[in-house]
Amino acid sequence: MWLSVIRGVMLSLVLISVAQAQVDSEQPIYIESDSLDIDDTRGVSTYRGNVQFKQGGNQLWADEVVIHSRDRRELDKMVATGKPARFHQAPAPGKAQETNGEAEQIEYQAMQGVVVLDGTARLSQGDNVFTGNRIEYETEQRLVRAGKATSTQKPGRVKVVIQPRKKPDAAGSN
Repeated sequence: MWLSVIRGVMLSLVLISVAQAQVDSEQPIYIESDSLDIDDTRGVSTYRGNVQFKQGGNQLWADEVVIHSRDRRELDKMVATGKPARFHQAPAPGKAQETNGEAEQIEYQAMQGVVVLDGTARLSQGDNVFTGNRIEYETEQRLVRAGKATSTQKPGRVKVVIQPRKKPDAAGSN
């Protein structure tokens, strides 16, 4: 039962690239933490202390990861917290860009296909970077929203760095 939930968590680490998820979902999952509590009745497992998840080229590091499952089988939600919680996604085959993210809290809502980076959030793909207090990424629509999370947070602005696309060299030019 928990193996299918953990597999769902690892797929959630593949936040942007569906092709990469298909490749890495066949890889073994490695998890390390200082402690683990499983409440099978509620469908909640909590990993605490230097948590490290790895599957293929996808990794997650956090101080704590809480996994909520639906019907004790399917991933419902995963919440990683840390100072910061971070993830790394290797580039999909044929792609040259890796994806990295970090925030005080990273939440993946499986049913909605939404990843929320909250609190000093940063999301980068290759040289393109989004920063802000809160970044939401809708994986199906590939829609990014960024801004401040709540009125209690310090005012902040969204910052985006988008690198120009490289033009192919013309034949014979230097």
